[in-house]
Amino acid sequence: MKKFRFLFYIFALIGAIIFVVALFVIKSELNVVRNGIETTGVVIDQSVSKSSDDRSIYHPIIRFNTEDNREITFRSPEGGNQSRFYLGEKINVIYLPSDPQRATINNFLGLYGAGTILSIFGLVFASTGLIPLYFIRRRATRDQRLKRDGMPINVKISEIIINSHIRFNHRSPYQIIADYHDTLNNRLIRYKSGYIFFDPTPYINKELVTVYVDKRNPKIYYLDISFLPSFEES
Repeated sequence: MKKFRFLFYIFALIGAIIFVVALFVIKSELNVVRNGIETTGVVIDQSVSKSSDDRSIYHPIIRFNTEDNREITFRSPEGGNQSRFYLGEKINVIYLPSDPQRATINNFLGLYGAGTILSIFGLVFASTGLIPLYFIRRRATRDQRLKRDGMPINVKISEIIINSHIRFNHRSPYQIIADYHDTLNNRLIRYKSGYIFFDPTPYINKELVTVYVDKRNPKIYYLDISFLPSFEES
């Protein structure tokens, strides 16, 4: 499990780095919005790039004149199908007087597109790492509380299963199943251990395991598997 926890930290770190880059990009975009000069450009050509699925994306090449009558030509990163932009089309652009070559189309995608996309990527990576880490930490804290304050009961091991509904790194974890017969209400209560990433069968030399049950909510419990050896992949 430490291997997966390490991967979650990596995802969280990558997300944080992307967020930092996004902040610098957004700062640059806001600088254009605050200090840029708006004008009208004309589409004079189109360049073609290929997407990951080999689809053609057309980017307009736009020409405009600055306030001091310099002629500037730039390729917009904003693209689409061939019919989205046409030759001779007039398009609103915005540019910084100090760097007119970094002009952009004056719309949301042109002004905020890069920062927005980077922020979304950062959110995805950070969430992929932080959400599992949060639940791992929450589960560990809960298990410690149950071992300290829960009601211990000895339950007979019924079977060892492979939980095929869960997959980590192309394999499913094992779980210990223990069934407790509540004779007072004549019902069978099933307890499941946490995920085990090796076959625990050879290391189980007893019939009973200890289950710590929350005294206020019996549906919350911890099946103690501390008797199993620790498992680390080389």
